[in-house]
Amino acid sequence: MTMFPKRSAMVQAEAFLRATFSFTAGAAAGQAPVQSITGFGCQALRAPAGLAVDGDRILVADTANDRVQIFTTTGRFIRSIAGHGANALSGPTGVAVDAGNGGTVLVVDAGNNRIQVFDAESNFIRSIGTNALSCPRAVAVDAANCSNVLIADAGTNRIQVFTAAGRFIRSICGTGVNALIAPSGVAIDPANDANVVVADAFNHRIQVFTSHGAFVRTIRGRGMNSLNIPTSVAVDPCNDSNVLVVDSENDRVQIFSATGSFLHSVEARGANALNEPFGVAIDARNGRTVLVSDSANNRVQLFGGALVPAFA
Repeated sequence: MTMFPKRSAMVQAEAFLRATFSFTAGAAAGQAPVQSITGFGCQALRAPAGLAVDGDRILVADTANDRVQIFTTTGRFIRSIAGHGANALSGPTGVAVDAGNGGTVLVVDAGNNRIQVFDAESNFIRSIGTNALSCPRAVAVDAANCSNVLIADAGTNRIQVFTAAGRFIRSICGTGVNALIAPSGVAIDPANDANVVVADAFNHRIQVFTSHGAFVRTIRGRGMNSLNIPTSVAVDPCNDSNVLVVDSENDRVQIFSATGSFLHSVEARGANALNEPFGVAIDARNGRTVLVSDSANNRVQLFGGALVPAFA
C-alpha cells in the first residue's frame, strides 16, 4: 500500500485526506460560519492544514505556501513563520503551541520529515525528530507531562514522543488488533490523565492510549455513525472532554463522549460546505468556537459554539 504519492507535501496530504465534509448545526443545515479567514494579497492562504489556538491568536499551517500564518481571532494578520535557509519549512501540515515554554511554536515540517520549533517571536530554536520521522502529519504538546511533544508519524504507523528539548522517549503504536495504521491526528485529553487520542486513519477509528502507551479504548461509531478515514481529532476541554473527529470520507465531523458514546454529527450544505478539510481546533475562550481548515477552498472556517451543542 502506497501511503502517500511522491509529490509535494500538500498534494500528498490532500490525496491522503481526500474529503469534502460539511459543517453546520444539526437541523440548521446551511447555517453560515461566524467567520472565514482567507488572508489577503501575499498573506492569502493556499491549502491550509493544521490549526492551533493560542489565546487570541489562530495559527494556520499554510501548507502550499511553506509557512505558518498567524492571525487574530477576528482574522487580522499578525505575522508568518517560514524559517530560513536550512531551517526553511516545506509543506507544513500541523502546528501546536507550548504555552509552558514561553509560547514556543511547533511546526510539522512534513516535506523535511521533522518538527521545527520557533520562539514566540518566530525565531528558530531547534529541530526535533530529524532522521527519525517519516510522513509526520500532526503534533501535540502534553502540558501535564513536562511539555512532551507527540507526533503523528504516519509513515512509521506510530505516535513518536520526545521531550521538549528533542530527546526521544517512546513510541505509541498499539499491538495486535490495536496497532495503528497511518495515524494522521493526535490530541491530549488533559482531564483524563493526559490520555493520548489518535486519529487512526486507515483503521477507520480513534484510538485512546495512556500517556505511557497503554491501550485504553477504541472509538469508531456504529452503523450510520461509523467512521471512514478519520483524519484529525480535537478534545473539547470545556465540555466533558468530548472528542471531535474529522470523518473525512463521510463528509462530516462526528462528536463522541470521552468514553466513546456517539453524541452528534455536524454537517453542512451549500456554499458553506467544506472541501477537503484538514485540521480542526477549538477556541474555548470564545464561546467554544470550532475552527476547521477548509483546504481546497483556501480558508479557515470558524463556527460558533452553538453549532456543537453541549451534552450532559
